[in-house]
Amino acid sequence: PVQHLKKNRAVGDTVDGAVAGAVGSPGSKGGRGNPSPRRARSPRRHLARSYAKVASGAGTAATPVTMPHNEEEEDEPLTLAGRRADGEHVAVEPRASLLLAEVPAFARTPGVKLALLAGACAMEATCYTLCVPFLTTHLNNTYDISIAEAGFIFVSYTIGSVCSTPLVETITRNLGSSGAISAAVCVLGLSQLVLMFARTIPALLSARFVGGLAAGLIWSAVLTSCHLMSHRSGNMGTLFGTVLGAVSMGTVIGPALGGTMYRYGGWHLPLGVVAVVCLVFSLLIALLLPEESVTSKEAHAAAGSGWGALASRQLIAVLAIVMSGATVFSSIDSVLPIHLQRQYGHTSLQTAGVFLVISIFYGLAAPTFGSIADRTGKALYVSMGGLLGLALLLPLWALPLPQWGLFVVAVLFGTCATAQLTPASTLLEQVAAEVVGDHPTLTYAVFNCAYVSGMALGPGTLAMLTDLLSFQLATVCVAGGALVVSGVAACSLHSAMHADTVAQARAAA
Repeated sequence: PVQHLKKNRAVGDTVDGAVAGAVGSPGSKGGRGNPSPRRARSPRRHLARSYAKVASGAGTAATPVTMPHNEEEEDEPLTLAGRRADGEHVAVEPRASLLLAEVPAFARTPGVKLALLAGACAMEATCYTLCVPFLTTHLNNTYDISIAEAGFIFVSYTIGSVCSTPLVETITRNLGSSGAISAAVCVLGLSQLVLMFARTIPALLSARFVGGLAAGLIWSAVLTSCHLMSHRSGNMGTLFGTVLGAVSMGTVIGPALGGTMYRYGGWHLPLGVVAVVCLVFSLLIALLLPEESVTSKEAHAAAGSGWGALASRQLIAVLAIVMSGATVFSSIDSVLPIHLQRQYGHTSLQTAGVFLVISIFYGLAAPTFGSIADRTGKALYVSMGGLLGLALLLPLWALPLPQWGLFVVAVLFGTCATAQLTPASTLLEQVAAEVVGDHPTLTYAVFNCAYVSGMALGPGTLAMLTDLLSFQLATVCVAGGALVVSGVAACSLHSAMHADTVAQARAAA
């Protein structure tokens, strides 16, 4: 770091002297002779406080600015408080939106920006679940489309979301994160209009597929905006938890709203209303959401190829943990309704109530576990604890429980699911900063792809195993398989991070 600063003529000899006194040499009194592994990863952290003192006149070339060695401080994880103290996250507050040179003052507050981001994801979740009560039955009854064909039309939305992964970084880099969100919400609304007037299978498939592409872009761009906002606050887990809470509300509102409007207005009413709301919300985002600065093309070129870095063992381990948790969480969607009907005589309304409880507690607990991951710096342990809870709870659904027991399992299942997923955003942020570089949109696009793939894999896997074995054995197999995969991934991630820490410490020494 000293040699780098000396090359910068604008800094001057004053900073050179202060930095030399602050860094020192191994074993010297004035320097940090034994820097910690965490601090060694970014030499700028060693110098941040020295810069501040030099700038204010507190340090001069004759009076070096020293940072005393503190073993206890160095062994602490890089928590939210630690990041703020070291000045790691410094970013300029954005003021311009897609359509306005300067947004109103109220729109620049973190609460309003987070509300717009969470609203975009809630809108996507509502559009996805809106047609759950009527899509397959309407297509089967009206157009003589088979149940299998109708089911494939429904699933094409998920396929589109996965296929959006290679596109999101280019789109977000050119439009900006706010512009990408606004455009994606607009396209999502237009896809609902096309679906409303579609009459053939190719048109229906295309409308759902394009809607899925827009949904993947919304998720990736929203998480990128949260990532950039966290540069000023260091609370990615809390931001992501709030977004997940809004998504859970969208998944609750969608089926109820869609079923009600379809009953009174038929096929056109729910799709038309949601399309108009999407278009209006897209305009609102373009007006009020400040444009978070996405990495410039020069910075992307300097960072190298993000796609090549995706082969990193650490990043693959994080994605495996995310996919394992999503697989367990979504596995009950296919078999549990049939089991509840046969075992307890549940009506469709009572079964919907069980899933409603899961969704509510999934959303309520998300900000809490995100905040825990941010403030403790133990995102990996929190996420694996949630996955362990999911794996233990999944076989309980197959037991002959009383009604209150089903309620308790539903509460715990939703809570453990959000405890597993929400800290993964903090864990991904920590890993991606080192292995992917300055490609946040690509990172969160792959994150979304892993999550969606797990959500699609779970129901089919459990249904297939239930046909081959039984519901009880199938839940044990799915839970055990997820624990094995995630356990291996967690051990690999932990060892890789530890090895990296040791290597950095030796290099710094």
